[in-house]
Amino acid sequence: MTEQTFEYQTFVRLHATDAAGVMYYSQLFILIHEAYESLLDSLDLRLADIIREKPYLLPIVHAEADYSLPAMVGDKLIINIKSISLNEKSYAVLFEIVNNDGEIVATAKTVHASIDKTSRKTIPLPQDITDSFAKFAS
Repeated sequence: MTEQTFEYQTFVRLHATDAAGVMYYSQLFILIHEAYESLLDSLDLRLADIIREKPYLLPIVHAEADYSLPAMVGDKLIINIKSISLNEKSYAVLFEIVNNDGEIVATAKTVHASIDKTSRKTIPLPQDITDSFAKFAS
């Protein structure tokens, strides 16, 4: 099976920049989470439904980013979800953020644990999650 990439397009808004008009580093995490939520929506796994209706939660337990180029106010960004590495009780999402010229602006990774909503203890990844992420699995 060939890995699939999910693409999310956005742009750098003024409120996301510092005084020099460069995107503030922490704003990248907001943008990649928007891309992640958009991926979930495309898989019929709405985050709001997971939070309200499922017996599990998928909190981020680790996040990291490496920045290669500045992103300026008004720049179009393409956030590619490159792969999702599935483990027994967690998964990692790998992001590549490119500008309109196709240059890599940043890469990022988030790790999500699978926890029981009531006990807050880790549990194996639910089947609906592993099935939905299969085409992005690395």
